[in-house]
Amino acid sequence: MFRATLIFHLIDGLDYSLPRLRTKFGERAFSHAGPATWNALPDQIRTVTDPVKFRKLLKSHYFSQAFNIY
Repeated sequence: MFRATLIFHLIDGLDYSLPRLRTKFGERAFSHAGPATWNALPDQIRTVTDPVKFRKLLKSHYFSQAFNIY
């Protein structure tokens, strides 16, 4: 059985490096979409260490994006 091993590297302490892709289809893979989504978050959300506060800020961020609230 083949088992792929993925290692994500932090670039500057907050950003993850994105794996190289051979096709456009690969952008939908979790190995690419996960780090890309994380990198797109504002720094104020990514630096939070409290899980409860992180969840609150994350929900507020996505809610404001979905409904164009600034």
